[in-house]
Amino acid sequence: MKGHVVVHAFERGRYLWTRETHNVTCRASKATIAHLLGGDTASQNPGAPITVIGFGSDASPPTLISPTLASDYFLTAPYYFKHVGTISYPIPGQVSFAWSLNGASDTGALGINVQEIGLWCNPTGVSMPGTTSPNTLFARALLGLGVITSGVSFSSYWLETA
Repeated sequence: MKGHVVVHAFERGRYLWTRETHNVTCRASKATIAHLLGGDTASQNPGAPITVIGFGSDASPPTLISPTLASDYFLTAPYYFKHVGTISYPIPGQVSFAWSLNGASDTGALGINVQEIGLWCNPTGVSMPGTTSPNTLFARALLGLGVITSGVSFSSYWLETA
């Protein structure tokens, strides 16, 4: 799978910038994909669907080389997690996850210098929004969104292609 993330930034409603990047599909996603292909979507297994977007503070590039690199499995604290917005299927073989982050309403993210974002499966049902990490990091991308303040907001979509 390969992914593409597009983020639009606003400050007090005024457009600031747009950033685009590709992501790395993380090792843990292999079990998720295998379970989903096999039809195993029970809530307590790795086949749980992607339902969460996370925002972390590590600027280390994602890698597929080191199986022990923490950023291949987790985001770095301080971090914040919330449910993704609308999930759509633009064309066969693609899934799009819309998400937003608003400093005025996502107060758990205030003060975090967001450098990385991640798509998460939540098979154990961790309560959202919050600062408790879900179980399975599916994909990770670096975007350098900066420090979240009450006047800053982001709207985005994350497109994964099989």
